[in-house]
Amino acid sequence: MPDARRPQALLASARGMLRQSLYTNAIHLILAQATMAGLGFFFWVIVARYYTAAELGYSSAILSTISLMAFIGHMGLDSFLVRFMAGSEHQDRLVNTCLTYAALATAAAAIIAASGFPLLSPRLAFVSRQPVFFAAFVCFSIVATLSGICGSSFIAGRQARYLLLKDVVYSGTKLFLPLLFVHHFHAFGVVASWGLASALALCASLLLFMPRVIPGYLPRPSFGARLVRRA
Repeated sequence: MPDARRPQALLASARGMLRQSLYTNAIHLILAQATMAGLGFFFWVIVARYYTAAELGYSSAILSTISLMAFIGHMGLDSFLVRFMAGSEHQDRLVNTCLTYAALATAAAAIIAASGFPLLSPRLAFVSRQPVFFAAFVCFSIVATLSGICGSSFIAGRQARYLLLKDVVYSGTKLFLPLLFVHHFHAFGVVASWGLASALALCASLLLFMPRVIPGYLPRPSFGARLVRRA
């Protein structure tokens, strides 16, 4: 009898664990990472199929630079939100303040980086010489930063399922866009696919998911420096 009851006990224990936010959030975080890794692999398979080796090299260099700009723009605010957002009395203002300062820092870093391409990497000089590509580089850098801040906000609010949904929107959309841009933007088509998918995921995060984590949330610029210091 004890052996017969053991599977039922294990099942009941598993159900109890799934009712606890700690475990459900951990599962959602694992699934989010798996989604990014799995669909990201297929993204590069598709890109390698339709783009030349040179275009892959240029786009990889640009995307790596955008990732660096996002890292600089975070300024530790993603970790700050995970640490302090749950105890803040004004979570919406705190998130908007972090988003505002992160966007400004990223914009400054991206403008400097794009302006330096002719000197530091002459083969990428087309980014700084063409206004559309220059603006897209700066905007995509900002989008990457804000997307990371939103993800940290979901984790801080113990609603990691929205991080998973954001990553599904981003990774799923990213699979199809390279086919639309292959004949128009060449190397920057890969970057545009990545950036537009990130922008769509960011819009979904700010307009659909964040209000579920923070009731009444509205995305707006905020310069609440005192709010950040008091958090």
